[in-house]
Amino acid sequence: MNKRWMLTIAGAAALLTPAASAPAVPAAPSANPSASAAMAPAPHVEGKTLDADPPSAEISKAPKAEEWSAAPAVKLARNVPGCNAYRVREWLKIHCSGFPGAGASLVSGSRDGVLVWVDPAGGEGPDAMSRPRDAELVFPLRRGDGRLFQIAQFGEGYDGPIGWNNAYAVSEYWVDGEPAPIVTIR
Repeated sequence: MNKRWMLTIAGAAALLTPAASAPAVPAAPSANPSASAAMAPAPHVEGKTLDADPPSAEISKAPKAEEWSAAPAVKLARNVPGCNAYRVREWLKIHCSGFPGAGASLVSGSRDGVLVWVDPAGGEGPDAMSRPRDAELVFPLRRGDGRLFQIAQFGEGYDGPIGWNNAYAVSEYWVDGEPAPIVTIR
């Protein structure tokens, strides 16, 4: 049975709850885990920069799944292979694939409207933590906001061969008076 789960941030605790309307994401890769292509990230897609097309000051509700499926790509100030950004109104979605995603969290900033998601489809068995799992962040781009996210992956850890470490850091800030926000993935 294929279920989608959404990780929501509540204070400092992250709760894993079934998503009634999870952000629209492509289905998890169903490639053979022993194939090297299974870890290959999705091709990078580029669109307009946020400077070229800044979000308006209008505050809207989070986009529905149908809106995300037709969302145009966005070129970020700094990006990494395997992560793509999409925008609907003032909402941004960052989707990263091709790595063994372990978790995603909001480290600092406003949690208003923030959704984080990691594909739970990893199966069971000794290689379950090495299979690719997509991760996704959805958040509004609003004047004066600033956020820092972390996306973790399974791998060598402090406690032995299976642990997790930081795969990507995503920063978003929009300084009052500036024409557009700056979003980076490192």
